[in-house]
Amino acid sequence: MTIRILFRFHKNYEVCIQNLTIIKSLNPDIKIDGLYGGEDKIEDIPNSLKSLFDTLWTIPLDDPYYKWKNADLCVRWWYKEQGKALDFSHIIIWEWDLLALKPFEEIYPILKPDHNYATIFGDYKYAKEIDWHWISQTYFYDLECMEDSFKKKGYKFNLETLSFGLMGGTVLCRKFLENYIREHVSSYSNDELRLSVYSQAYHIPFLDNGIRSTPNNLLDANGKLFGEKEINEVLKDGGKVIHPIRELITNLEQKISTKKDKPEDNQ
Repeated sequence: MTIRILFRFHKNYEVCIQNLTIIKSLNPDIKIDGLYGGEDKIEDIPNSLKSLFDTLWTIPLDDPYYKWKNADLCVRWWYKEQGKALDFSHIIIWEWDLLALKPFEEIYPILKPDHNYATIFGDYKYAKEIDWHWISQTYFYDLECMEDSFKKKGYKFNLETLSFGLMGGTVLCRKFLENYIREHVSSYSNDELRLSVYSQAYHIPFLDNGIRSTPNNLLDANGKLFGEKEINEVLKDGGKVIHPIRELITNLEQKISTKKDKPEDNQ
């Protein structure tokens, strides 16, 4: 399997440099591509950040809400314009404020050919219990429109058999992207729901990437902000990822090290 990282960002350049530098130091052999969705022109992005990417592509759209809600469609756009020419079997969609504390080979399971992976938070029953707004009354019209479009295409649409995952840390296989660019995909609902539904439509397994289910990781998608205190706790407990980190952390590179760097492992 050949893996690349697609680093998705739109602002907070100094924090992006910090978090991306950690990724590169932990994964020196993995290519990293940038997917920029901010308001600046590409020449206004600091060279110290641009130099960390093997390639960098800007989403040619000025609608921040569209780009936030539709990460999958932005990745689809990137693949059509640039990613298709790159060598990979799987692309890891990594959000700018998701901090890796271990090499990716220790974070993710062994990736299977033609499989997608996501940070699974629950199945349809659980999503209903927590009133996940992408299937609740808030976006119920979008859900009905998606269901109608699927029926017209001849695809299955059975939410009750699906699991859903957070976007950060999602892994998409090349087979999925090749299918995704061959048809019109509407922006009904959001990226997290569409990835489950379209994986089902293409008969591509949609598995847990292990990030959320692994003990000692610290992940929040509801507005909490973490910093140095939480990083220290996760590192002490042997955690592998933390989200979100949106501030500069003193001596972060010194805090994060692999076991091979410890003297006792070299004796």
